[in-house]
Amino acid sequence: MAGRFANCRAAKAGRLPITRAMPSPFASAAAHPPAISGGHSLSYVRRSPEDSLVRQVFVEQWPRLQRELREANDGSGLPKFITKAVNAFLDCGVISKGFCRLYCKTCKTDQLVAFSCKARGICSACDGKRMTELAAHLCDSVIGEVPVRHFVVTVPANLRYLLAWNADLRGKVLSAIMRALQKHYV
Repeated sequence: MAGRFANCRAAKAGRLPITRAMPSPFASAAAHPPAISGGHSLSYVRRSPEDSLVRQVFVEQWPRLQRELREANDGSGLPKFITKAVNAFLDCGVISKGFCRLYCKTCKTDQLVAFSCKARGICSACDGKRMTELAAHLCDSVIGEVPVRHFVVTVPANLRYLLAWNADLRGKVLSAIMRALQKHYV
């Protein structure tokens, strides 16, 4: 199926080899970024996940950690969702693991943009992007122009694990918090 994302699908499937490193058309001073509404211009500078210390530690230690946990837990190891998230994190932003080729008709240049993992809680780049998008959505579409009071509740460290895995207890704690807040603010 041909279309504007055909190169993305082919790259993810491994059918488009990387033949050379492409310089960013928007990072150099000679290139003129295309203008968008409001007179702003687009720019993209590829991050270097390969240089991340956290990623380097995971690359070195992840296989050993998986092996040791399987041996210690009768072959079960970590839950599949954790393994999937860590493996996606290790591929996040790496051109050789999949990319989209974007073409600028104005500059007559193209740019490779690596796929992201979208894993929760492990990849700071994807978490930051998700938090920014959620904040914009809440401000623009949900909350609107109404007065809002924001509360942050901190739970003692020894109770956090229990609340994370016990839905009934979490519901009771939330009900107690809501009763306390309503007592003072309603």
